[in-house]
Amino acid sequence: MASAPGRHLLPGFDAALDGLTANILLMGALVRRSLCNAKTGFLRRDVDDCAAVIADDEEVDLLEKTVDKEGTAILLRFQPMTFDLRRVLARSSWEPTSKGFQIRRW
Repeated sequence: MASAPGRHLLPGFDAALDGLTANILLMGALVRRSLCNAKTGFLRRDVDDCAAVIADDEEVDLLEKTVDKEGTAILLRFQPMTFDLRRVLARSSWEPTSKGFQIRRW
């Protein structure tokens, strides 16, 4: 059974991983926007920007839970080994901190 170069042999694995990656990128974009809004809201004392930060925070929290669920579902469904396991864990174990991103300690 041949597959396209760089694609996984199990059908759906790459699509599931791409979906997980898309949610992580969306979460990063929301965090970036929140940081800009927080900075602007603080400097200009703008209530609307501060309210946007609070709203975005709730959405980021929901996305974080979704990413955790998707990562767990990928592990359960495909039972990846070695390289594939590292690909899943690398996407689902990063968390934002005040100094950037760090690996979440389990």
